[in-house]
Amino acid sequence: MRSLIAALVLCFAFPLAALAQRPALVDRIVAVVNKEAITLSELDDQVAMAERQLERQGTPLPNQADLERLELDLALLVGELHREAERQPALAAEGIAQREQQRTRHA
Repeated sequence: MRSLIAALVLCFAFPLAALAQRPALVDRIVAVVNKEAITLSELDDQVAMAERQLERQGTPLPNQADLERLELDLALLVGELHREAERQPALAAEGIAQREQQRTRHA
């Protein structure tokens, strides 16, 4: 009888332990640009950098949703520039270089 009770306890204990150890969501994909995923943590980093830049300039901060959307739009634009650079390297390289230079200047 004891072995039956022990077997039943083990049958219920293992599934409960497995439920307690479910993997937690660490990050998620918020956009895909040129087959490259943009994760929520990457977006958060870009938004934080933009907030710091705006604060240094004394510019009022837009609301969080607008700032996130602007950063995603910027990522899409940069992705389009990179795609164009693959098609027309001489023309697009200058545009990408100028945009990256502006971005690092403001960061």
